[in-house]
Amino acid sequence: MPETKKEQGFTLLEMTVSLSILALMAAVSAPTISRWVDNTRVSETEEELEYLSQSCIRYYRDTGVFPPVLTSLVANTPARSGWAGPYHSCNPNLGANETDDMAKDAWGNDYILATIDAFTRRLTSKGRDGVVGGGKYSDDIVIRFNSNEVSRETTDRELVVINSAVERYNKLLLATEGALSTNYTTMLATLKSYGLLINSNEYTTDGWGQSYVCGSSPVQEVKSSGTPSN
Repeated sequence: MPETKKEQGFTLLEMTVSLSILALMAAVSAPTISRWVDNTRVSETEEELEYLSQSCIRYYRDTGVFPPVLTSLVANTPARSGWAGPYHSCNPNLGANETDDMAKDAWGNDYILATIDAFTRRLTSKGRDGVVGGGKYSDDIVIRFNSNEVSRETTDRELVVINSAVERYNKLLLATEGALSTNYTTMLATLKSYGLLINSNEYTTDGWGQSYVCGSSPVQEVKSSGTPSN
């Protein structure tokens, strides 16, 4: 029987159909892939903002102020007393071959550190569009953080010392010297004069910069009025 010669390669029609199918698949999958990439970048940026905010709080805990710029987290510039950084290193969520540019988001835009009030800061990523704001359609990613945790720690620590001094005064001197003044500044001076509170200058205000409250006479306990309203 005569041998039949096998066809080699594709016909023009087969190639056209195949390319059309591939083009259709690409058109359908491209938006999905784009959304997946954007969602990944949003997640990475949100994690980095949280990590940066915690670094800023650690800076505040040591220096008593927030960093003026993000680079102050890794270099003591401008110089601050108590600086014990660096406070920001490679994000632990990054892979072994990934790099961490703390000043830029996942789209390569600079983060913006802004002051809300004396105790609150805001970190902003411009998002995909690279523009701050945008009203109703803004894609900015924003995180606010404050010093309340650190201020509360400072206040609690100081109150232990102050109230210990008040307790010793009442136990040793109340009967002979009379009750402590309900004016906090005067009370501090009295405790210092009797050697019951050595560094009284450190206890003039609570962690939020407000004067402590003595209560009614005879003073039994000093308190803080707590977090100030913004």
